[in-house]
Amino acid sequence: MVSLRQFEHRGVIVQRPLEPQQRFSGDSADQAVSEAVALHRAGRLSEAEKLYRQVLVRQPSNANALQLLGVCYGQSGQPQKAVALISRALAIRPDVAEFHGNLGEFLRALGRIPQSIASFERAIALNGNDPVIRNNFGVSLAEARQFEAAIAQFRRAIELKGDYADPHSNLGAVLNGMDRLDEALAEIQTAIAMNPQLPGAYNNLGNVLFNRGEFAQVISVLSDVLSSNPDDAKIHANLALAYLVTGDFERGWREYEWRLRVPEIVGTRQLPQPRWDGGDLQGKTILLHAEQGFGDMIQFARFIPRVVSRGGRVILECPVETSRLFRDFPGVSDLAERDKPLPDFDVHCPLMSLAGVFGVTEQTIPHDVPYLKADPELARQWAGRFESAGDRLRVGLAWAGRPQHAKDRNRSMKLEQFAPLATVEHAAFYSLQMGEAAAQAAHPPSGLNLTDWTKNVRDFADTAAMVEHLDLLVTVDTSVAHLAAAMGKRVLLLLPRIPDWRWMLDRSDSPWYPTMRLFRQTTRGDWAEVLRRVVEAIQLEKHSPLSRYSGRGQG
Repeated sequence: MVSLRQFEHRGVIVQRPLEPQQRFSGDSADQAVSEAVALHRAGRLSEAEKLYRQVLVRQPSNANALQLLGVCYGQSGQPQKAVALISRALAIRPDVAEFHGNLGEFLRALGRIPQSIASFERAIALNGNDPVIRNNFGVSLAEARQFEAAIAQFRRAIELKGDYADPHSNLGAVLNGMDRLDEALAEIQTAIAMNPQLPGAYNNLGNVLFNRGEFAQVISVLSDVLSSNPDDAKIHANLALAYLVTGDFERGWREYEWRLRVPEIVGTRQLPQPRWDGGDLQGKTILLHAEQGFGDMIQFARFIPRVVSRGGRVILECPVETSRLFRDFPGVSDLAERDKPLPDFDVHCPLMSLAGVFGVTEQTIPHDVPYLKADPELARQWAGRFESAGDRLRVGLAWAGRPQHAKDRNRSMKLEQFAPLATVEHAAFYSLQMGEAAAQAAHPPSGLNLTDWTKNVRDFADTAAMVEHLDLLVTVDTSVAHLAAAMGKRVLLLLPRIPDWRWMLDRSDSPWYPTMRLFRQTTRGDWAEVLRRVVEAIQLEKHSPLSRYSGRGQG
């Protein structure tokens, strides 16, 4: 889980009326629409919706009423209906910039970012001087990770409207993601000075303070905001990260449950069956379902035996990439692949909520390893490939996570930065890198003996079969670190100056994985110094007897 940016964006039409030259014929209809807009702005959506519908009964082609009704739906959490209605309005009046801007808003809500951007581009072409459209366009560009373009839109919005707090907060959020922390802090503080009632700005302030390592300040700021905004799920979720990274698990798990109200984290899925409260399961079937990343699932799978001990039948829902890995997990009666029809069950629980259900503290984290194992047959199939390593130390490498991760620029590296490992003698290196960054394995640093078999890897079961034959894994913070550590392999984990919450602070070990060592940046962005310490550690590993390791695959 990563810190949540909170972008400020507005439905354009409800912010201000159409210009006189854009009004439509029919005095009574115009009057009804004006009355509906007043209700709409006052937050009385159901009353506004009723009036818009009355207008459309008399004038089905009233573009103004169509798009405003669409905005009502969008603000009520029904973006699909919003897009349909505003698209109908645009078929009648394609020349209204605000219509395109509103369409862009709800396309973004549906995750249709390229279409959202195209809609905003049309809006800008029609009216480039609307600061709200510029600001909202910047939000879509930021979601598309087009950060420089987003910054340009936010700055233009600020030029057009000097007292407009929203783009300052949004600009700060993007600058924070680019690690330009001083600039980010200044922009967000400006936003708060302009509008002290802007909750998202405080959330973004918390993110900047988190990235600066000022965790007590994060907790203070976000706690203060919650006193007047107690139901802001994003602020609760970010507060959870500050508690967890500082080791306050009791408050951290409690706040962490608010993530389930944030679609950006867990989507919009709703299950009709009740949540499990930790009680007896005799005679019941429980669905445990994965969320977020692969590493999160692997980390929290350690709690499944505790669920099994409560009796009942356990169904585990997981992504297809992990289904073979968990096929024979002890106590799991059935597997269900994500996005496929679910079998019957009585209660459910997200895997990442189990720590809170069981009241886990740092001292009571289950850390017996291995709790994941490679399939014996797959391990035998991979065994022959590693024979050429002889008695050399077998070291796996992974240097990058998913580029879509909000903090990927901080946690991921380039393979070329692993060049110091070439100085390690009597070692064979194997790529475990997947995704776009895997292509770098074709051009390793000079002297680094790197073997790449990842094209033969279909899923995590194959990766586990490879890991079974390794002595050691050197990796950045990505899912393979969890996999190897859950298998009891020795892992040297490379961490940025401000790590993900689960690695906590100022320690070289992890309460989650006893065979893992943490190598933290001492200076932000300085991986070279980290690699020097890693090389020293591997040299020590190289001279240690193999009995120190959990055991190579026996083939």
